[in-house]
Amino acid sequence: MDSEDCIINRKDLLEYAIRTFGGDVYRFALSQVLRRHTAEDIYQEVFVALYQSAPLFHDDEHLKRWLFKTASHRCKRFFHEQSRRTKEILVDPTDYTEAAFLQNACDESHHDEESEIWNFVEKLSPNQRKLIYLFYVEQYTTKEIAEMTNMPHNTVRTNLRRARQTLRRYLEDGRGHEH
Repeated sequence: MDSEDCIINRKDLLEYAIRTFGGDVYRFALSQVLRRHTAEDIYQEVFVALYQSAPLFHDDEHLKRWLFKTASHRCKRFFHEQSRRTKEILVDPTDYTEAAFLQNACDESHHDEESEIWNFVEKLSPNQRKLIYLFYVEQYTTKEIAEMTNMPHNTVRTNLRRARQTLRRYLEDGRGHEH
């Protein structure tokens, strides 16, 4: 894009950028996320952002850097969202086993008020119910929950672990009350 090829409108800028750098942006995204459909989504987001913002570029290199920087930010956002979904892996293997068990149960039944696990969750203290919901249903990390609830991070982790242990006992007993 030199001075004679000055791009005047958003549509022209978008068409030029896709034609000139579209393949590069897609390959970059694919090399980062390793999934075609995700790379395609990122590709689309980058060019939508270009169309919406239509910044002024000095030359092709400036445009290309902007596209890659935007793609990089979209990839980072993808990884951040993925890490929120997979949550933190706790150090204690029994915590991990209980967390995996509860995650599967919550994923399958959090909209079903009659499900056994949610009957037991209702028996927890309000604070424990809040933590279980935020962690398993809303998929916040313990650090995010600590920030939202103004609780110390270690307190959130401890209370969440205790809530999981109590739920495990409830489920094993099938009675829904403590020993």
